[in-house]
Amino acid sequence: MKSKSRIAILLALALALLVAAPAPSSLAMGQKNKDKGSEPAPGPDEAKKQLTKLMREIQFDLEGGSSRSFLQRINQSKFDDYPHFEDTVERLMREDSIRLNLRVAFTAPPTAEGLAQVAADADMELAKKDSMAAPQRRKQQITFDFEWTNRGWQINNISPRAFFNP
Repeated sequence: MKSKSRIAILLALALALLVAAPAPSSLAMGQKNKDKGSEPAPGPDEAKKQLTKLMREIQFDLEGGSSRSFLQRINQSKFDDYPHFEDTVERLMREDSIRLNLRVAFTAPPTAEGLAQVAADADMELAKKDSMAAPQRRKQQITFDFEWTNRGWQINNISPRAFFNP
């Protein structure tokens, strides 16, 4: 009998703490509003380091078949015809195993508005997951347009997009 009353007391205390604590979403919204636009784009040297690191992460996302992680790096509201590109990337990763090498060829320093560009030499090998056919190879220079946001660097455009066709 004592153990049931102890459990009831512990549950009541836990519930009281939950009710008294501020909601995480309200904390996050307050932080988001405070930070929005408050942090300027990094300087040219730091931006180049960040963008080079981001290109490696994009390579890992694509090789790992993580369409969600790759697509989260894109600013959907500024990326022209995002739904079509999203479908293309998801289909590519569903149908193919990808080996990718992205070598940064050129990084344009960020503008005063926080826009930057990276050109990467891309070598991709696609192997159909349901076939024993020889892998398909693609080699092309791809340009990524980035914008500095309150979430860090976001992709605004990729060209040519056909590189990611399944």
